[in-house]
Parts: sequence; structure tokens; C-alpha cells
Amino acid sequence: MTLTARQRGGVEARRAGDAFERWVAAQHRAALMAGDLAWIRHVSPAVKWVGSGNKARVIVIGDACADFVGMAKHGRAVVVEAKSRVGRLGKAQLLEQQVEQLDATAHGGGLALLLVELRHLKEAPAGPRYAVPWAEVPWSARGGVGHAELAPWLVDERDLYLRRFL
Repeated sequence: MTLTARQRGGVEARRAGDAFERWVAAQHRAALMAGDLAWIRHVSPAVKWVGSGNKARVIVIGDACADFVGMAKHGRAVVVEAKSRVGRLGKAQLLEQQVEQLDATAHGGGLALLLVELRHLKEAPAGPRYAVPWAEVPWSARGGVGHAELAPWLVDERDLYLRRFL
């Protein structure tokens, strides 16, 4: 089956997103083993496949909350929304319920983070990663956030991204 350019783009985006989620999962396993986290879970939305052949697609049939929810070693709530994008990330790319959950967690004293990987090309396996406290995300009127706005929160790949916040 030959894929259209749009379908190939979707496959590449999914592949990059999956690789990013594997990196995040490895970070969380290490944080659990180090005792920084008491527990953490990856939460996926309820989805189903519809259509067939080259018209097959996945649709969300249930609310999606933030990607990861957990608790730090001393009982503080941890909520992380992870996004892997080419270029800039706009706030509109987050679902309303994800924004509500991050807002509520931050206002309640929990750790609410936006974890962003900004790739340079769709085919690029990874790009710089940034971990930003939700209340400090510098959303820009010129189109969300990019490398320049997120630079203060660049993740040091030699350490656990969560460690600076716990």
C-alpha cells in the first residue's frame, strides 16, 4: 500500500512521538529507582480505529488527560504533559481538559510540567527537550513557544529532567 504525503507525515510524527515517550518512560523508571517518585503512570486516551484501508484512522472516544500522573516521594502530585513537535508548540495544541488538569495541579501546589521536544525536521529522531513548570510557560502571541522562549528550561540529558523540580 502506498501512503500519501500526509499519511507518511503522520507515520513519522507518530514514530517521533513514540520515541519521545520511550525516553520519558526511561526517565520515569530511573526517577522511581532513585526514589524521587513514589509512583507514576502513563495515561492514554480511549481510542478506536475507524474506516479501512487508506481511509483508516484513529479517533479519540474518551477524554484525554495529561500524559503522565504520579506522586513525588514526599506526597506532592506530579502531572506532566509531553509534546514532541517540529518548530513551535502552540497552546491550542493541548486539549482543554489537559490545560485544566495542569492548571489545577499547579494551583493546588503540585508539580505541573510541560515537557517539550522540538525537532528540527519531521524525520529527525529527537531534538532539544525542555521541562517547563506549567505556570511559567512563556506562551508567545507570535505563535506559541519555540527554542528561544524555552531555552531557560533546557533539559540536561545527563540528569533526570524531574530532579530540578523535586
